[in-house]
Formats: sequence, structure tokens, C-alpha cells
Amino acid sequence: MKLAIGDRLFCREIADVRVGGYQADIDSSTTALMRLSALVAVGHTGPLLQEAVSDALDAGVAGDSVVGSLLALAPTLGVNQLVAAAPALAVALGCDLDASFESLDQEPSAGTRDVGYGGTS
Repeated sequence: MKLAIGDRLFCREIADVRVGGYQADIDSSTTALMRLSALVAVGHTGPLLQEAVSDALDAGVAGDSVVGSLLALAPTLGVNQLVAAAPALAVALGCDLDASFESLDQEPSAGTRDVGYGGTS
């Protein structure tokens, strides 16, 4: 039952079990990014994704590196999978999605054109 409801402590206990006495020598930041990548790969956008982002940040991974590591998955997972995870990822990183959408509604100033990445042409 604990596994079915996603009990965090129980899930951590399972994750800490050493299989056959073998424990990989992987640092906490790499472990956190691997966990986050796996959650995105299976399409999870709920609380576990937010916790994985928090764990990555707590392990010293910069927000830009979290995003960059997930963008590196695009050739493997496909862009659609990353787009589906993007809103939950943005919220977990502290982005204000409402403000971001409001800024899209505003007209760019004269002489500039929004090209989709924050720059102008």
C-alpha cells in the first residue's frame, strides 16, 4: 500500500536497498538528475517530479543544469515528452507560469520581434 500511494519515506527506503551488495559510486547530484530524467521519461508530472527537482537543487545542481540535462534527453525521448513535463518542471524550479503567459499576451515593443527564446531580431 505504501508504494501505491507514493509514500516518500518508503520509496526512499526501497531506493537505498543495495542489490546484491552492489552500490554504484554515483554522487548525489548525478543520482538526482538520473531520477528526474527517469520520471520525465515515464511521463510523471506530479509531486515526485517536484521532489526530484528539489533533490537536484539541494544536491547543488543549478536550475539551468536541470533544464539542460532534460533538454539533452530530447533526441531519446522526443520533444513531446519534454513539452508535457515542462509546466511541472517550471513550477518546481519556481517559475511563475501565470506571469509568463501574461507576458506572452503583451505586444512586443516597436522595432522588436519575439523569436521565442527571449532575444530579439
